[in-house]
Amino acid sequence: MSYAAASDRYDQIRYRRCGRSGLKLPEISLGLWQNFGSDRPLDLQRAIVLRAFDLGVTHFDLANNYGGRSLGASDDPVGVARRFKPDLLQAPASLLDQRLLLDGSLMAVREMGIEVHLRSIFLNGLLFLPPDRVPAQLKGAAGRLSRARRMIAEGRSDPLQAALGFALSRPEADAVIVGASSAAELSAVIAAASSPPPDLDWDEMAIDDPIALDPDRWAAA
Repeated sequence: MSYAAASDRYDQIRYRRCGRSGLKLPEISLGLWQNFGSDRPLDLQRAIVLRAFDLGVTHFDLANNYGGRSLGASDDPVGVARRFKPDLLQAPASLLDQRLLLDGSLMAVREMGIEVHLRSIFLNGLLFLPPDRVPAQLKGAAGRLSRARRMIAEGRSDPLQAALGFALSRPEADAVIVGASSAAELSAVIAAASSPPPDLDWDEMAIDDPIALDPDRWAAA
């Protein structure tokens, strides 16, 4: 198929100089670990990637195929950074899961000159679920989730804009990685990221329920 990139693509998104290299990358990167592969229609995958490029996204995250390191919240980012000295470190952080931000780990890594990318900023879509669809095994976090949603609504924002606004406002982050299940969904993400971040009390939205913060445990709980 023929493809002509949008002429205004570099005007659609903000860029940042990252890590030791000073390379200029978009503040939003597209992760290909979900919705890509043999179990998805090729036309859908192509449409998402081309829409990303038309929106100014020039960084595509291939997870296990690059030379950096991807961590979980239970890992020791500072220890890993000192031992392996990677150019890039990827870690989970969101307005619901602020553990690696509150303990200063990711700021310490960034101060070593290591590029920090935030992933899982939507926490598997947990913030987007209406109260009646939150899995029963996450009932321990139901009160905090309801509070976060109420604060977002009272701040005249929505969960998508709030999640992106939080992640993009973090001084620890060089870039934020998102996934998308369609080209339209990616367009909505980039549009929300371009909006001014809502003025919300982020600290009050953090949750500490260990099951809610670990999607791998949701089904087993």
